[in-house]
Amino acid sequence: MLNQHKEAAVHASEVEFSSEILSPSELFAARSRSHKLPVRGQKDFFPVDSEQQRQTLKQRLDEHWSLIAEERVERLANFVKAIWIPSERIVELQFPAGRFWQTMGFSANGKQYLLPEEALYLMECGNLQVFYHDLPLSIQEGYESFLSSKTLTLQQYQVFGHLKRLGYVVNRFDTGTVSSSYEDQLNLPPSNDQTRRNQKRSVVEEDKDRRDIDEDREVQRCRNWTEYHQLKERRQSRHGNRPPHLWEGSIVPLHDPSHYTPTAALLEKISVVKSSNLLDGPSSLTGDQEWRISFSVYQADTVAHFKKINPGKPCSRLCVCSFQGPVPNLQTIKLLAFQSRDVPVTFAVVDHADISFYTFKDFHLPTDVFH
Repeated sequence: MLNQHKEAAVHASEVEFSSEILSPSELFAARSRSHKLPVRGQKDFFPVDSEQQRQTLKQRLDEHWSLIAEERVERLANFVKAIWIPSERIVELQFPAGRFWQTMGFSANGKQYLLPEEALYLMECGNLQVFYHDLPLSIQEGYESFLSSKTLTLQQYQVFGHLKRLGYVVNRFDTGTVSSSYEDQLNLPPSNDQTRRNQKRSVVEEDKDRRDIDEDREVQRCRNWTEYHQLKERRQSRHGNRPPHLWEGSIVPLHDPSHYTPTAALLEKISVVKSSNLLDGPSSLTGDQEWRISFSVYQADTVAHFKKINPGKPCSRLCVCSFQGPVPNLQTIKLLAFQSRDVPVTFAVVDHADISFYTFKDFHLPTDVFH
């Protein structure tokens, strides 16, 4: 009786194992079917309250769930074996990495490692098989194990995977790659030089207005106070009946009609709101843990020449936030811009499965008045 039970158990295990092996026709069908996600647009979900729209939404939903429910077929030879180390929150590769090693992963102590988001993305691509306690992790278990508040949130991974599928190189933001203020002073950008020249020009013009009386040739030709007062009366009559008492006290008008002042300088004097740049004065601001830069993004056309040791300047740095969350205020925008310096900061707003990208840039209003 015991032998019969053993034979039945062996036979059942063989049947269960053989059911996982596909026949040639099943393998061909799995390889030839389309794996593209169903195309959808925002207009499809705009409420119309019609029977046709309900049928369309039901069809799109059925297509989506049928695609998710499909079992993907992969060759074991395509997988790179790795082990999940939860104490260090990294994935250790057991075999040499594949082509993905050019833009992902890092080496330490003679071993190759992947960050959790990189490992989960490669699992979804069918390039990596991660083990924990000698058991392979499914993609669902990868989501549950790799994503957390200590590693990476789900929204951050959604943005990471979305950009990786578009071909971008996405790395975690490292504050060590941002140049310090001292380094910026050694190699100032042209905009700062131009601003400094404009400020210097304004100071020179103001100094010229303070020295106009001493450098006035007509004043220098006056031999006594009588001739000087006569010159002032002639000038006052030339500019109209200007009340002289306005210029006798400590508080005087902004503009003296007897002296030429450019229109742009007058507008600058009477302006209440001064222009400001994103990098002006944010060093004294305190940061908020809710807002931080998560990733550095490099253009897709730089993948062939990308080097992890010297990645160069990214095209953008990402701050991931939720569509249901608050909108960043001016203090947050200036602080993140100061942390990123000469690289623009992009806000990746996640609304469930939809991701939108927004960025704030300095701009100057056009003017028709010049010095």
